Amino acid sequence: MDKKNHLLFFSSLDYDGHFVDNIADESVDVEKIVETQMMIEAVRNAISRLNAEERDIIERLYFNDETVALMSKAAPSE
Repeated sequence: MDKKNHLLFFSSLDYDGHFVDNIADESVDVEKIVETQMMIEAVRNAISRLNAEERDIIERLYFNDETVALMSKAAPSE
């Protein structure tokens, strides 16, 4: 510590040289980020196993914001 200039040496802040590890960013919820990434991966994996018709339904409902009623009107009659 440099008392004359009121300075604290960076090297004196941590004994093992990993000062960055001692600074916690409380605003970031790492656990939630990892959980969200895992859920995204699981959804992508599940969607990749769907057939073309099933994928189309999912895309229209969740990515194109179409309603079930609108989709049923556009569906070909059997």
